[in-house]
Amino acid sequence: MQKPPSQPRGVVLTAVRENEAILCKAGPRVRNTYEVRLCLYFAVLHHKEFLLAVAPDAAVDAGLESHLAAHGGRIVRGTLADHTVYIGAEDPGGAEIEGWVAGSCEDWKGVLDRTSSLWLKENLKVGRDFGGRELDRLRIECRDSSLDGANIDREPLASAVLHLIDVAMASSGRVFIQ
Repeated sequence: MQKPPSQPRGVVLTAVRENEAILCKAGPRVRNTYEVRLCLYFAVLHHKEFLLAVAPDAAVDAGLESHLAAHGGRIVRGTLADHTVYIGAEDPGGAEIEGWVAGSCEDWKGVLDRTSSLWLKENLKVGRDFGGRELDRLRIECRDSSLDGANIDREPLASAVLHLIDVAMASSGRVFIQ
C-alpha cells in the first residue's frame, strides 16, 4: 500500500488532449510514484484516458502496470521529446516515502546548467539513484554548491533535495530521479 505524501504535492501532465492525459517518463525504470498515481487520478476525474509514455526499453514496476490497467490507463512506448522530472525517496524495499516534481526536462536542464558543481551536473540525471555513501556525497554537493531554482511546489531545490536525503537516510533508503 502506497502512503500519501507528507504534504499535498503538485503534478504536471506532459500533454492534455481532448480525450487523453499524457505523462512522459524518460528513465530506464518507471516507479509507482505519487506523481504517476495523481496524474492517473486527474485523468479519471476528467474522463480522459491516461497514457503513461515511456522509453522503448523502460522497465515499468509491475505494481504500476496493474494499477494503471485497473483504472483504465495504459502504457505506450516510444521516443520522448519531453518529460517531467520527479525526485523521490524510497525505503530499502523500494516503496516510495516522499517525492515531488522538479519540473519539465527543460526546467531540469536549466537547473543543471546553472549549478557550479560538476559532480551534480554529471550525476543528477533521470534514471540515477543514490544510496549509502553516495547519499553523503549528494548531501555535501547540494549543501555546498549552487542548486538554483524551485520545484513545482515552489520549494527551493537545494533544501527540498536535502530533505529527501534526510528522509532516505533515516530509513536506510535511496533518493531517485525519475
